[in-house]
Amino acid sequence: MGADVSATIGRDEHVPLMNLLGASVINYKTDKVDDYVAKYTGGAGFDVVFDSVGGENMLKSFEAAKLNGHVASTVSLLSLDLSLVHMKGLSLHVVFMLIQMIHAYANRSIKIFLKKSLS
Repeated sequence: MGADVSATIGRDEHVPLMNLLGASVINYKTDKVDDYVAKYTGGAGFDVVFDSVGGENMLKSFEAAKLNGHVASTVSLLSLDLSLVHMKGLSLHVVFMLIQMIHAYANRSIKIFLKKSLS
């Protein structure tokens, strides 16, 4: 069981790492959504899009996802028109990674990681 993975980059120096990881490379700053969706999915759209850029790039993520696809993001603190999400039947999953610390809840593994990271 495998997956075809495409990864977005914002700078060309990240290309070798993406190639090493076996991902097809998309430069989200210069490549047009229609072009890379056609190239990598035959125009159908991606099953799953993970957006770690956020902001207005979320609209590109919605555009790149297939009908009834999934979009996940860790950078979603913004006001955005979700019409395309509704029109394509997308599932949108947002994760605010600091939520446990903000609410003073941290499990043992997070506490250990933070101690090691800060020392």
